[in-house]
Amino acid sequence: MSESQGLKRKLKDYSTTSDSSKEHHDSKKQKKKSEERPVDSPAPTTPATSTIDPVVLKTQFDALNSALETLLTTISTASLPSETPLTKEQDVFLNTLSAMHHGGALPWLPKPHFSNPTDVKASARQNPALTSGGLPPLPPIRNPKLLQQVFTHSSAINTHLVSAAGASQLHMERLEFLGDSYLHMILTRLLYDQMHLLREGNLTAMRNVLESNATIAALSNAYGLPKRLHMGNAAWNGKKGGKATDVKKLDADLFEAYIGGLILDSDSEEEGIKKVKDWLELLFDDKLKEFRASTRKSHVDSQAKHELFTKLIWYPMSKASVQYRHVSGGGGNKGGYVIDCVFSGYNLGDVVLGRGEGGNKNEAIARAAMSAFENTKEIERIVAAGKALFPRPVKVQEGEKEKEKEKEKEKEKEGEKEKEGEKEGEKDRMDES
Repeated sequence: MSESQGLKRKLKDYSTTSDSSKEHHDSKKQKKKSEERPVDSPAPTTPATSTIDPVVLKTQFDALNSALETLLTTISTASLPSETPLTKEQDVFLNTLSAMHHGGALPWLPKPHFSNPTDVKASARQNPALTSGGLPPLPPIRNPKLLQQVFTHSSAINTHLVSAAGASQLHMERLEFLGDSYLHMILTRLLYDQMHLLREGNLTAMRNVLESNATIAALSNAYGLPKRLHMGNAAWNGKKGGKATDVKKLDADLFEAYIGGLILDSDSEEEGIKKVKDWLELLFDDKLKEFRASTRKSHVDSQAKHELFTKLIWYPMSKASVQYRHVSGGGGNKGGYVIDCVFSGYNLGDVVLGRGEGGNKNEAIARAAMSAFENTKEIERIVAAGKALFPRPVKVQEGEKEKEKEKEKEKEKEGEKEKEGEKEGEKDRMDES
């Protein structure tokens, strides 16, 4: 036998021995398992596939729908408590669910309680308790990705991704920049519209109070927004042990980011501004009333009477008038005067616009005019009625014509001066020659 044939035979014998050994080991292992299994225990079988009963499935789904409907109705008619018992993950799920509902992603459920989620004033009227010492409902952000961005701090993004392209779309900082600008603009307009008699310096001081970190942070916490913020561990520990001013700024930034999210979540900028303005007007209503009350007590505008007359009466032949009628008081030791400001004309009859009190008649009249300016609805009604009867403000047109005549006269005078100067120049040249 050759050497190669002997090698092949040894390999074949080894393979046969190995296979028989493996079979012996497997049978021994199987026998051991059968001995360990209890006598009454059935042998394991492959689970058979079964079909879910359609009736059971429908019943379970209806029960889920009922629970979801109750939950969504609750969170759409009131703001969430600041001390929420939910975990962060549950809170995010709740807001995502609400956003899906408002966005129409759950069409089999009844429509949201407020068919127009941008009409914050209407929602507050349907729930009066929110406007008497409570908070108006927080307008929802329907887009889940935008909502997640609002409540994601930059520290929650992986360190190597923070500076990467597109990372700014993952956290709240750009939204905070946007919301801060809209908050500033809307508060400016609210103060301008409601504080008619104050100059720009006083309006600026009031706006600084309303948009301060302390004020905005308090509102942010009242809605429980900071509890929904996702932060990195280091940043979260820093917030818990940080300075109060830094914590307030972060909470205020979150509120501004939410405003930015509301603007971008709207179908148009106009819709977004209206949504936020209506909400903030309700939110700052008590504070604006305090401002107006303090202004009435401390400030007397001597020009209010003239400005009110100019605003309401522009046509001299309209026979409309603004009258100041004595209500009570006699001045001096009798407790001062109480006077009503009354508009009469434009087929509206007598309309009481405001009431003023003062130590003398002039002060009482000025305060009555100031009070009238706060009655914006009646003033708008009077102006509209006047424009309907007298669409062309003749008095204004006459004033513009007078101004044009004065300008023409000034031009003529300047022309005469130039001619005189030219004549004097020619005379001087003749004398020199």
